[in-house]
Amino acid sequence: MTAVKSLFALDKHFADYPGLTTQADTLYRRASALSAQAGLYYAMFLTETGGDESWPRARDLLLRAHEDGCDQAAALLGIEHERRGDLAEAERAYLLAVDAGEEPPKWNLAMLCKRLARYDEAEAWFAEFGDDDKDAVQQLARVAVLREGGPRAADEVDFRLLPGLRELAEAGDARAGYEYAAMLNDWRGKNARYLLRWMEPAAEAGDSEAAYDVAELYAALRRFPLRDAWHRRAAEGGDHHSCHHMGWLSEQHRDYQEAERWYVRAADGGPLLNSMLAGKLKAQRAAYAEAEPFLRTAWEEGEGSAYWTEAADYYGLVLHRLGRSEAAVEPLEEAVDRWEEDVRSRYDRDDLDLLSRMVRPEKVLEEVEAALSA
Repeated sequence: MTAVKSLFALDKHFADYPGLTTQADTLYRRASALSAQAGLYYAMFLTETGGDESWPRARDLLLRAHEDGCDQAAALLGIEHERRGDLAEAERAYLLAVDAGEEPPKWNLAMLCKRLARYDEAEAWFAEFGDDDKDAVQQLARVAVLREGGPRAADEVDFRLLPGLRELAEAGDARAGYEYAAMLNDWRGKNARYLLRWMEPAAEAGDSEAAYDVAELYAALRRFPLRDAWHRRAAEGGDHHSCHHMGWLSEQHRDYQEAERWYVRAADGGPLLNSMLAGKLKAQRAAYAEAEPFLRTAWEEGEGSAYWTEAADYYGLVLHRLGRSEAAVEPLEEAVDRWEEDVRSRYDRDDLDLLSRMVRPEKVLEEVEAALSA
C-alpha cells in the first residue's frame, strides 16, 4: 500500500506528462488485484485521468473497496456520482457510507437534499451536526428561507432542473447541455473531463459564456494550448474575463500593443483592474491622452483595491505629462507611500524587461515638484 500511495501522490504530474498514465495504469491494475484499498486509489486515479469509458471500472472498484471495509470508498463513490449528475446513485452511496459509521457523508446528504428542495430531510441531516457547528446552523437558516420561497443564492444550485436539462441536451439542445454542465461544475477540475462533452457544443456554436467555461475546464486539466484557444474564442465573442486572459497572455509574450487592445476591450463594462492595465500600457507608450480616462476611472473608483497604488502612479504620470502637474501631486504621493508594499513586491525583480518599462512614482514626483517650484 505504501507504494500505491506514493504513486497516487504523483497524480499532479500526469496532466503534464500524459505518457506516464499508461505505466501508472498498469501498476494500479496489478495492485488492485491484490488489495481492495489499492483498488480505491486506482479508482481515484481513473476518475482523475480517464474519460467516460473508465467510469464503470472506477465505480466497481469503489463498490468492492466499500464491501471490503475500506473507509471513504462509499463516500467517494457518492461524490463521483454527484459530479456526474447521477443523484439517486449518489444518495445511495452516501447512505452506504453513513450506515458504515462515517460522519462526513451526512453533510453531503444534507446538501444534496437541500439542492433537491427536500427541506425536511435536509434539516434532519444538518441537525445531526449539533448547535455548536456554525456551518450547520447557517445552512439550517438558509433552508428555512428557501422553505418560505426565498430566492436561492448564486451558488445554491437547484438540482431538480438537472434531469430536464440533460434530456434536452441529449436531444441536441446545446444551451441546455451547457446549463446542465454549469450546474455540475465544482470549479475544482475534478469533473472537467465529464463536463467538456456537455459544454463544448454551446461553445462551438458561438456562446462566449460557454467558451470561457470550456477554457477554464481545459485550464483545470492543464491543457494550456486548448485553454488559450478557447479563451481567444470567448474574448472575440466579448467575454470580459477572456479578454483579460488574452491581455495577460499577450504580456507574457511581450506583445504589449496586443495586450493593450485586449485590456481595452476587457475594461468596457468589465472589472476596474482592466482599466488600470489598459491605461498603464497606454502610458508606457506615451499615449497620455488616451490613457487618462482609463486611469482616472481606476483612481477614482478603485480605492482600496490591490491595483489602486499602481493606478495612482500612472495616473500621476499622465496628469503631469498632460500639463496638469498640480493635480498629479495627490496620486503620486499616495503611490510613493505604498509602492514597495503594494506594487514592487508583486513583480519579479529579475524581469529586466518589466523593470525597464516600470514607472517609479518617486522620480515622477520629483519632476512634478521641480516643475511646480520653477
